[in-house]
Formats: sequence, C-alpha cells, structure tokens
Amino acid sequence: HKVDYEIFRYVDDYFIFYNEESQIDKITEAFKLSLKEYKMYLNDKKSLLYSKPIITEISIAKQKINDLFNNHLVLKEKKIIEEENEQSNSILYFSSNNVITRFKSIIKESEVEYKDIMNYTLAVLDNKTKKLIKKYKNFEDETTIKTQKEFEKGFLEILDVTFFLYSVSPKVNSTIKVCLIIDRINSFLKKNKTNQYKEPFTSNNKHNSFKKISDEINLIL
Repeated sequence: HKVDYEIFRYVDDYFIFYNEESQIDKITEAFKLSLKEYKMYLNDKKSLLYSKPIITEISIAKQKINDLFNNHLVLKEKKIIEEENEQSNSILYFSSNNVITRFKSIIKESEVEYKDIMNYTLAVLDNKTKKLIKKYKNFEDETTIKTQKEFEKGFLEILDVTFFLYSVSPKVNSTIKVCLIIDRINSFLKKNKTNQYKEPFTSNNKHNSFKKISDEINLIL
C-alpha cells in the first residue's frame, strides 16, 4: 500500500491507482474482501478503467460543452462595408446555431448522462447571462432597437437551453441554479437600483423574455 497501489474514496465511488497491470486483480480481490467485512460490495458493471494521462468522459464532455457555448451561444460583431462609400460599419448578431442539437450530440459522443454535467452546464449558462448583461451595460447609451433585439435573442436562447436541460433532469441543485439565471435576467429587465431605475429594453422586447420564462415554468409544472 502506497508503494504499488493506493485507494481513495469519494462518497460512494472508489478510485484505485496502481503501477503494474499484473497486480490489479490481486489488489481488487484483497479490496473486495476488506469491503465484505462491512457488508459492502463493488459493482463490477460500473467499474471503469483509465490509462494515463487520466481524462474521464465527464471531463471531455465539459470541455466540448464549453467550446460549444463559446462558439455558438455568444454575441458577435461583424464588419459590413457600405458599397456606396466603402465605409465599414459594425453590426451585432447573436450566434446560436442549433445549440441544443449539438449539445445532445456531445452527451451521446461522450457517453455521459445529463445529470453528470447538469450543475456544470447551468453554471456556465449563468456566467453567459452575466456576461451578456455586462456587455449591454457597456454601450447602453448607444443601443438601437436592432441591438436590443439581438440581446433579447441572446436571453431567449440561454433560457431555451436552460429549460431544456432542466426538463431532462430536474433536481434540487439544478432548480436553484435555474432560479438564479431567471432572477438575473429579471433583475436586469426591471427598473431597479442596479440599472439606475431605467428599463434597458422596450416594453415589447422585455415582455417577450418574461413570457418565455412564464411559459417554460408552466410547462415544467
């Protein structure tokens, strides 16, 4: 022990680290006998074998989800050139190309379950919401109706992915995270101290987001 192998426990999972492949059966059998004294058993069906460098399916899924949201759930800026005077102007657009479909593919390819990456993904979505609000506040005085529509689309897309995830695996922790995302959007859209009691969106754009939240909550209930 601590020379040829080492064993760690986290909640109901055990991790066996060993040096020689030829020793693993011997180590596992001894471990099973020790557990048996406490009427505990290893589930062979759930046993997984990893080689160095150690990277799990969950780690791979998290990285892919992070890349997906960074590439396809983000407000982008595009330069367009006016033909008459060849001046370049910038337009904002929210890129959200089939995020849910791509997300499902990641789950399948990585061979993980939704519950395995639920908390991580909702935390990333909350961070995306925070960044979107901060971006809007950075040039609030220059916003046009078109810009508002792009930001509105951003909030609607984030809510889409959030409620899709939640509907698949509603748990206590994920409920709290979904509530935090909703509260963040609500606090941004309503008149309050954080926005100097000014409504950032027009009435129509604001109520589209509120309706989305209301409809999704009713659907869940």
